[in-house]
Amino acid sequence: MSTKGQQKQEFASSGRGGSGFIHGRTTLITRSGKNPTPSGYSMRSSFGGGLLNMAPGTYQNMSHEGVVNVKGKREHEKKEMQSLNERLASYIDKVRFLEARNAQLEQELDVYRNQKQADFKPIRDQYETELNQARRVIDELAGEKANYDAKMAGLQDLVDSLKDTNETLENHNNELRQKIDNQSTQIGSYEGELGTLRLRIESLEDENKHLRELLKKRSDENMALRTDLDNETAAHIEADCRATTLEEEVDFLKALLDKMPQESQKPVLIKGQNLEDFWKNSMSKAIRDIQNEYENKLDIMRQDMEMRMQSQVRQLQSGAVRDNMETTHAREESKKLKSQLGDTASRITNLEGMVAALESERNDLRRKLALSEDELATEKAAHQDDRARLTAEMESVLAELQQIMDAKLSLELEIACYRQLLEGEENRLGMKSIVEQAIGTRTKGAGNLSDIVQQTS
Repeated sequence: MSTKGQQKQEFASSGRGGSGFIHGRTTLITRSGKNPTPSGYSMRSSFGGGLLNMAPGTYQNMSHEGVVNVKGKREHEKKEMQSLNERLASYIDKVRFLEARNAQLEQELDVYRNQKQADFKPIRDQYETELNQARRVIDELAGEKANYDAKMAGLQDLVDSLKDTNETLENHNNELRQKIDNQSTQIGSYEGELGTLRLRIESLEDENKHLRELLKKRSDENMALRTDLDNETAAHIEADCRATTLEEEVDFLKALLDKMPQESQKPVLIKGQNLEDFWKNSMSKAIRDIQNEYENKLDIMRQDMEMRMQSQVRQLQSGAVRDNMETTHAREESKKLKSQLGDTASRITNLEGMVAALESERNDLRRKLALSEDELATEKAAHQDDRARLTAEMESVLAELQQIMDAKLSLELEIACYRQLLEGEENRLGMKSIVEQAIGTRTKGAGNLSDIVQQTS
């Protein structure tokens, strides 16, 4: 709506009031305006035929803000008027539609009032037959539902039993796994103990080897001492033989000198000295000197040999005792090590047998576990297939049951509608629309009833 021109709107509506008509009305709205000038502003409005004139210069002192507010109000009034016009148009359309519907219903009511004597017995019989058939179908479906419920309960029990069996097998599988872990731990401890025993055997073998080397060294020393003793004994015997030989030679010389013939001549005198006496004295002195020196050397040699022999004998005795003690200790230690080695070997053999038995048992348990896992997987797959099949059957049964319940509800609604239709005249009005709205579908009886109603109308 603009202030520069004039706009005229006319709204007319016609319809029925309480008697079926609404009297026509005419509304005329005329607005005019001019551009504001310095000389003033004029507006003409007609309300009930009256006029309002404003002198020029009335709005001369209005501010720019007031002008903007007036324009905004005018725009708001324009939009409000448009919305009111649209609401009025929709109301008029609705009133016209309701008037036409009332006229149609009045005509149908007049038609139904003229059909008081219509015979609905064939229709009643037909619907009763259909109701009986529907009841039988409902009874059959109820029996099938009971059978399906029983079957479903049995299948649920089977599923529960299969779940229990699955849990039992899983528990058995966990026990076998725990047993395998325990045996693996025990085998590890046995292997550690076996390694410790092997290290101990190696250390004992090294010690035995060291003792053998020591024994061999002592034996070599004993052999060297025996060789020295034999050499000293041979030297002592040789010295004794030489001494005996020298003594025999001295005795021989003495005897030889004693047996020499006495010279018959007169002894030779050398410067007043008798030669025989001189010889005898010289030889006796020489022999005595030789014998004394020999005896002295022999005594020295004998004493030296005796001292050496005594010291060597003492050394040999002490060395023999020590060697005997060491040999005895080494033999005892060797026997002890041999016995420990035998015990260790037997223990190692026993442990190896136990390890082999445990490994075989572990392999058996692993094989059993693999078989159990395969059986469990097979049974689990079978159970899952059974469960999927049972679930599908259950869903199909539930879907069928839902269809049955829907059919039952539809039949109950149809029965209620037919009962209301057969109770009296007042319920026969709008029979077709009531049946179709209540059921949503047209059965054979409903179609026949609708055809009869249309023919009679």
